[in-house]
Amino acid sequence: MRATFATVLVLAAAPLAAQDGAFVVRLGDDTLLVEQYRLSGNTLTGDQVFRAARVTTVRHFTATLDRRGGVVRYELAGRPAATPDARPQTLRVSFDADTAVIELVIGDSSRSQRLVIPGGAIPFVNQSYALLELVTRQARRMGRGPYVAQLLPLASLAPVAATVTGGAGDSLAVAIGADPPLRVRVDAAGNILAVSGRGRTGPFTAERVAALDITAVARHFADRPLTERQP
Repeated sequence: MRATFATVLVLAAAPLAAQDGAFVVRLGDDTLLVEQYRLSGNTLTGDQVFRAARVTTVRHFTATLDRRGGVVRYELAGRPAATPDARPQTLRVSFDADTAVIELVIGDSSRSQRLVIPGGAIPFVNQSYALLELVTRQARRMGRGPYVAQLLPLASLAPVAATVTGGAGDSLAVAIGADPPLRVRVDAAGNILAVSGRGRTGPFTAERVAALDITAVARHFADRPLTERQP
């Protein structure tokens, strides 16, 4: 009997004392992305299952951080969930002072690009809250007042600013470029607990969960891409 998606998620409060986390992102009632990560020392690693209109993708990422929590190197490898033996496509980004070097590897070919970008920029993958959490943690450490971080969206390679402002209690507003602000609930350390926002295809939410079985989630959604929505 096929397991339901509910059986591969544990929707309990996550143990935030550990440097682990997991998120479920929903577009309306549909699961859009699941993500699980671990932060150990200066290394952030994680896995994602992302549902697009035509294919479900499994991704693995690694980020190396500096002593201030900024990213100096990021690598993202992805393949279709339905073909586990497929060679992954890999995107690598290295940050150095005011420069970012991006390399895309597909099969035996690769191409690279160099961008001028303010120092301390953080790579941004849409709906990756493990990466956005680096920003909210830094904002909490800085205290009250708007906090601005430079992001490099890997889909567009056009740098944007993320502006974090405090709200009542545990809430933050995070405005990324010209997009409508995200409403983000965090703990005292800036760990993300929940997110709500509106994208081009409708409202979405993200919820922190206690644990994910990424392998089971990938199997469940391998042949079930997301139904295409109209804006």
